[in-house]
Amino acid sequence: MAARCASRAGSGRGSRGPRAASATSPSYPDSGGELTDGAYGTASYGDAAWQGRNAGAGYSITVDLGAQKTVKELRSDWLQTKSVYIFLPKKVTYEVSADGSSYTAAGSVAAPADGGADQARTYRLLGLNATARYVRITVEPAGSAWSFTDEVEVRTT
Repeated sequence: MAARCASRAGSGRGSRGPRAASATSPSYPDSGGELTDGAYGTASYGDAAWQGRNAGAGYSITVDLGAQKTVKELRSDWLQTKSVYIFLPKKVTYEVSADGSSYTAAGSVAAPADGGADQARTYRLLGLNATARYVRITVEPAGSAWSFTDEVEVRTT
């Protein structure tokens, strides 16, 4: 089952949306549900499914699953459109926690060799067996470029 963390009665998904440690740009906002609504962005950065940050420094997004669950897979989707200075993150680190205070590293995904192409990429950790209520995604952006993400998924059993 994919816990997307939006409130959806009877879906078996988590009950709380993601919290970000740094705000999105008002031009590319996350109003509280876009990262976990199951809607994937198109190749256009203007698609409302994408939310963007131009932080110039690392930032994190925390997802509350609503209850302890066994996490099997973690993934997030990212956009690169070099002509408008949107780059894939240099690295995305995933951590899990039972209490939202003390986190354990689940793993990291480094940016793929992209050959300079505009693209959307999924940063994914597979084969996990971690019990957690909270998942923190820490993003190391590519310099001072924009980072755009459209979806965060926590797959549980």
